[in-house]
Amino acid sequence: MMKKFLLVFLAVFVLFGVPAGVAYAEDDGSGSGPANPGGDDGGPVNPGGDDGGSANPGETVEIRNPINAENFQEFLNQLINVLLVFAIPIVVFMVVLAGFIFVVSGSNPARRQTAFNIIKYAIIGLVVILLARVLVSVVQGLF
Repeated sequence: MMKKFLLVFLAVFVLFGVPAGVAYAEDDGSGSGPANPGGDDGGPVNPGGDDGGSANPGETVEIRNPINAENFQEFLNQLINVLLVFAIPIVVFMVVLAGFIFVVSGSNPARRQTAFNIIKYAIIGLVVILLARVLVSVVQGLF
C-alpha cells in the first residue's frame, strides 16, 4: 500500500511538477520549421561574420548570466532558496505521510516507530537546510 502510494505521488509530481518549469520556443506560424536567424541557406549562424548574420561584423556578442549571481555568496543564497522551495513541501508531505502511518499502525509498535522516524528525519533535514542558510549569512557577515 505504501509503495503504491509513493509511486502514485512520484508519478503525479513528474507529470505535473517537472514540466511546469519547461519553456518551449514559440512557433513563427510559417510552418517551415525552426527559424534560422542567420539567413535562408540553412547553415550555422555566425553573428560576427559576413554571411548575413544578425550582428554587424566585429560586433561583440553578449552572453547573459543565467544564474544572475554577482558572486559566490549570492549563488549560495539562490541555491538555498531553491532547496527551501523543494524541501518545505517535501517535509510537509513526509509529516502527513508519517501521521497516516501512525494512524493506521494500530497497535503495531514497529509501524509507530517508523512514523516517528519519518517525522524525526524530515525535521532534521529541514533544520540542516535552515542551518545552511544561517551559516551562509554568518559567513557573509564576516567578509
